[in-house]
Amino acid sequence: MAPNPAASRAVSRRRTGSIPTAWSVLGAMVTWLGTAAKWLDINVTSVPLSEPSMTAGEGARLGVACALWVGLPLVLGTMRVLRREVS
Repeated sequence: MAPNPAASRAVSRRRTGSIPTAWSVLGAMVTWLGTAAKWLDINVTSVPLSEPSMTAGEGARLGVACALWVGLPLVLGTMRVLRREVS
């Protein structure tokens, strides 16, 4: 029986959804990742959005985190779709 490609895509989508969560856990547990976690953890960088005053540095951190967790997968997925042969 041939493998179901839709099922394998569903499994890969579930795995990639947990990468930001795993990064949050690693940033909290590993002390030398503390500085990187302040810049790349979307949960930490989006907290200032709920506060009345957001500094430029906090905005920069939010932009870097969004670029990593939203922009990078968007670009990679678009490249993958554009390179795929139409059947």
